[in-house]
Amino acid sequence: MKNLSRSFSLSLVAAGLLASGAANAQSLAIINATLHTATEQGVLENASIVMDNGKITAINPQQVQADKVIDANGKIVTPGFIASINQLGLVEVSAVAGSRDAGEEKAGIDFDVSLAYNAHSSLIPYARKGGVTRDVITPHGGDSIFSGLASVVDLSGDLQGDIQKQAALVVYLGERSKGSRAFTLQTLINKLEEHQTKAAKKPKKDDDSTPSTEDKVMVKVLSGDMPLVVGVSRAADIIELLKVKEQFGINLVLNGAQDAVVVKEQIAKAQVPVIMSAMDSLPSSFDSLHASLDNAAALEKAGVKVILTVGG
Repeated sequence: MKNLSRSFSLSLVAAGLLASGAANAQSLAIINATLHTATEQGVLENASIVMDNGKITAINPQQVQADKVIDANGKIVTPGFIASINQLGLVEVSAVAGSRDAGEEKAGIDFDVSLAYNAHSSLIPYARKGGVTRDVITPHGGDSIFSGLASVVDLSGDLQGDIQKQAALVVYLGERSKGSRAFTLQTLINKLEEHQTKAAKKPKKDDDSTPSTEDKVMVKVLSGDMPLVVGVSRAADIIELLKVKEQFGINLVLNGAQDAVVVKEQIAKAQVPVIMSAMDSLPSSFDSLHASLDNAAALEKAGVKVILTVGG
């Protein structure tokens, strides 16, 4: 059971008890729970979970001892959910410009949106009550195809909480209101080639210049240490991106990918994960003609690793 998440969420009534302060006790036990482990252990009935200072210390101990005990009465306990590709903590009210910090027209590769993350956002407690304990926040918009850097945040509400900065580089390709999609893809290829060439050059002995943030990020992308998350929908564009992955050896992740079902075998062979909304039931553009509620299941059946998101 070591693979269980440190943060657990109890559904329905018990979730409210946890959020109301029971979880702040020095030690906490949840008993008589239906525990979905998300591991090879499967589902455990009438399970007990003991936590101390927010960390799980025992599953199904012979004797439960804790400062606070919650009887789940058969309700469900799961590992904390991880949300992804959204602006939680970056946008308070989308209709109020002053509360939107997720996008910047001049943004580029080095745009670190986590600097604007607000752990006290009024929206975070609602996500936490729904069982979401961590989130991948992402920038959006801007003149460049490079939206900036994604970060992983915890939803504890602590202003000093853990933030994993520079978790991924976010790029958006595909249809454009002006110009050609070919130019955007070529921009990505040119940037990868530029930094690949730069990395291959041996530094001069008298060169004491400090690498820029962009240089550091692109080194990580080209080495595969930092995922390149590309927003793309059309099957033809996905095929071109798979060629880019093969050429540069990058750690590619497709985001959106409503047409991915058309080329699911190629995606599975390339071992490229797909982040998608399970609620995309109708095309929103000519790029997403194959949007369907069945897509996530079809991709998983084909061997593609699928990450679900609600976006927004």
